[in-house]
Amino acid sequence: MRQIVWLLIIGILAAAGWLAWALSAPVTPAGQTFVMLHPGYSTRRIASELKSAGVIRSEEAFILWHYLHRRRSLKAGEYLFEKPASTKDVHRRLAHGDVYFHTVVYLRVSPCSTWLMPSKRQAWARPQIF
Repeated sequence: MRQIVWLLIIGILAAAGWLAWALSAPVTPAGQTFVMLHPGYSTRRIASELKSAGVIRSEEAFILWHYLHRRRSLKAGEYLFEKPASTKDVHRRLAHGDVYFHTVVYLRVSPCSTWLMPSKRQAWARPQIF
């Protein structure tokens, strides 16, 4: 009976050590890694996407950490991972919705005919005081 208790204690300590390692050890992604998480993805699907992108070490540890911190939902969006981060840091980013924003530049080009119209040319030549 005493051996069974010791084996149980050793098993619990080994599982706790593995979980601490899987959650705390940082993972360095290969270059810039973009991960797109669509609305409606389950926690298991999100963990699978992150694992296949090389952002987290263990799907099971990510899922367990999420269920232990259930108060926050994971936000959909496109995420950029380029620095080493632990599973806890990745979960925190997804819970806060720290998505990657693309910069879009919009240039308004007027046709040449508006430059040739005398009324427009005179209006732009006059300084206006506000």
